[in-house]
Amino acid sequence: MYSVHFSSLQATRCAREVNSGIVKCRRGVGRGKSSFPPPGAASKLGKITSWSGFTCGMLMNNSRVHCWGNSDVGTEIERQFGNLTMLNLVAGESHACGLTRSGDLVCKGSNGFRTIGWSF
Repeated sequence: MYSVHFSSLQATRCAREVNSGIVKCRRGVGRGKSSFPPPGAASKLGKITSWSGFTCGMLMNNSRVHCWGNSDVGTEIERQFGNLTMLNLVAGESHACGLTRSGDLVCKGSNGFRTIGWSF
């Protein structure tokens, strides 16, 4: 039996095996739905968070943000986070926010839907 952490938002479902950090994701429910490809096994994640069309996680080996999915949103979020090391991470409509290891609140991606209430 495996202990897993789930991230399930906006029809994207991902689970992370707690000890290994390996992630499995699925987009949609039922037969005929396409798989939502997770990162390779080399990308072991300590925390995962999902929204519509993308998932991001914090790499276990360096706490940097790694994102993937079926849109360019995740790729852009990961690029914007760059080398920041994170303590926590939460996904939103087309962005991700979290606390850096130095204690700063950082949001990356797009706030085009104005779901945060402030610009970044």
